[in-house]
Amino acid sequence: MIYFLKYLVEASIGITLFYLLYRYLFKGNTFFQWNRCYLLLGILLSLIIPLFHVPIAFHEENSLMAQSLDIIEDFESQFLEENSVQSANIQHDTSLLNVFKGFSFSLSLILVYSIGVIYMFFRFLLKISSLLLLIRKSKKLKIRQYRIVYIEGSQMPFSFLHFIFLPKESALSKDEHHQILAHEQAHVDRKHSYDILLMEGLSIIFWFNPVIRFVKRGIMELHEFEADAITKSKFNTDDYANLLLKLASGSRSLKLVNHFSKIRIKSRIMMLKQRESLPLKKLRYLVVLPVLLLLISAFALKREDEIIIAKHLPDQFKFDISIYTETAQDKVPSILPLAENSIVRLSSGFGMRFHPIKKVKKMHLGIDLSAPVGTEIFATADGEVALIKNQDTGYGKQILLEHGDHYSTRYAQLNDFTVEMGDKVKKGDVIGYVGSSGTSTAPHLHYEVLKDGKRVDPEDYFESNQN
Repeated sequence: MIYFLKYLVEASIGITLFYLLYRYLFKGNTFFQWNRCYLLLGILLSLIIPLFHVPIAFHEENSLMAQSLDIIEDFESQFLEENSVQSANIQHDTSLLNVFKGFSFSLSLILVYSIGVIYMFFRFLLKISSLLLLIRKSKKLKIRQYRIVYIEGSQMPFSFLHFIFLPKESALSKDEHHQILAHEQAHVDRKHSYDILLMEGLSIIFWFNPVIRFVKRGIMELHEFEADAITKSKFNTDDYANLLLKLASGSRSLKLVNHFSKIRIKSRIMMLKQRESLPLKKLRYLVVLPVLLLLISAFALKREDEIIIAKHLPDQFKFDISIYTETAQDKVPSILPLAENSIVRLSSGFGMRFHPIKKVKKMHLGIDLSAPVGTEIFATADGEVALIKNQDTGYGKQILLEHGDHYSTRYAQLNDFTVEMGDKVKKGDVIGYVGSSGTSTAPHLHYEVLKDGKRVDPEDYFESNQN
């Protein structure tokens, strides 16, 4: 769920960027259909781009991402070390009560967001129910594809989907009535209501983003400009402008529909009088291309190291109820990574130990299996090679396998690899050979099991010694 919140932030940034460009580059022109398409396309791209993660191969050993990964590993080691005494007698529990055991900051964000969504959704339902009630209790007349609804009181004319709402009694002349009808028919023909429904949905999902309200208002303003331009082509411009002024003092109105005089009258009259923009100005819309590249590079392109780093973030930053479901057996590490007869000894287990090189007490996040150089290393579950890395210190030559949504395993201090990035492996496949690379004093395999990004004791997952 926390990743969904991250997606909302990234999509909000995209929507905001597209709107700002509209506000300062396109708003004043008369390309109403182009502007409408621009805003809708900007929204669509902002929603889609953060959903894609395109990995970029990046194998530089001293890269910033590699250093970041080391920092995260050191942080987790220190965190476990500081809390090892308190957690020594606590058994791993995957019961539902454990989900709410720690009320984390991420859970607080989720609750606040959910409350906002529920509130905005019920507001939307109230608007829809009010509109449906108005349709139900009013007199209706069908004219071609339009349904004319005659409403009581002095409410302004408006339209929604194929319904056109007109006051039952009015002091307007016959010609003025035709102008209003033509305007509302333009809204229906251009399917403006679908834009408004889209914006209502976004207002629910992105209720925390104030820019959504400006985008919605901008789209509704374009609807009026477009309908005004169509109506102006059929009637006298001055007469139509006077009609706008006449109806400007209309009474209260619904916020889910296209109103005849809801958008600022001054803006609409100025746009009626404005000369058509020069076609050459359409070249400005090419600015979408660099903006698109910017959003893709910011939110879609991910270095392989960066994707791995996301999986190593502490559990405080993750909350996913799916981790308490069954995992396919072949995706769970369950065998020794070395043949049993090739293991000299278990030189270091999982937990606190005296570091053989740094000479300090540190948390050991895996197990070390001593074996001769060149001993075959086996994948302990079905999976995919997510990381191959070679560095002078730390893990040295290492492989990280991803086993579905929950498990991953690390094989470090290797002498060589037999697999490449992206390879699919089966349980028991040879993936590399024992060595003494990185921070190491003798040939051995450093082996880790990670469940939902958190290191766990690998010995708990050795079901058989068949290798």
